[in-house]
Amino acid sequence: MKTLAAFGIEALIGAAIAIRFAAKVSDNIERAAAKVLEIARQTNEVAAHLNDQVQTIRGAVYAGVRAFKEAGTQCTH
Repeated sequence: MKTLAAFGIEALIGAAIAIRFAAKVSDNIERAAAKVLEIARQTNEVAAHLNDQVQTIRGAVYAGVRAFKEAGTQCTH
């Protein structure tokens, strides 16, 4: 009977420890997931900003090419 009682107590202690660790792991997973979402949001913001810069540069290059072509046709005539 003592063995069964000791087993029961050990099982309860083991379950309590497992629940405690599970809660810590769950908290860590939630924090990690929140951090991943924040990094993803920041990455999207940076990508959008870079896309805007690329479009601005592309527009400036096209304007420069057009101006060069127009200047070339005006000088030859």
